Amino acid sequence: MQISNCLKNGNKALEDLFKAIETEAAESVASCLSKEREKEILENRQYVKALLKTTALLGRQGLAFRGHDEGESSANQGNFVETVHLLTDINPDLMKNSRKAYGHYMSHEYQNDYIEVIGNEIKSSITKEIREAKSNRVLSVLCS
Repeated sequence: MQISNCLKNGNKALEDLFKAIETEAAESVASCLSKEREKEILENRQYVKALLKTTALLGRQGLAFRGHDEGESSANQGNFVETVHLLTDINPDLMKNSRKAYGHYMSHEYQNDYIEVIGNEIKSSITKEIREAKSNRVLSVLCS
């Protein structure tokens, strides 16, 4: 009787040990996946930030974004693509993201989206400045 209780307790202890090992392994796999995903998100953000900065630069300088032939074999793929290529030459880590299987975010549709996003930010900034100037003017008139 005592031997069977010891065996049951021993089996229970082993089951608990195996569950603990499985749980720890699952947590560390999940943890690794989570860390890898966070790294991927950070890299993608850096890449999109470079694309937005390129958009802002070209817009500020009043330069055309696209060329007449943006194909891989073209000698001049347009200012946007050529500037992004320059940035990826300088920072090879950006290149990893520019060639992802799900897209490289450089098509003319994306370029138009970047222009729209930056334009909306500029409009919001101007609107905010105007509102602040109006409220300051009203306050100065009221205080006079």
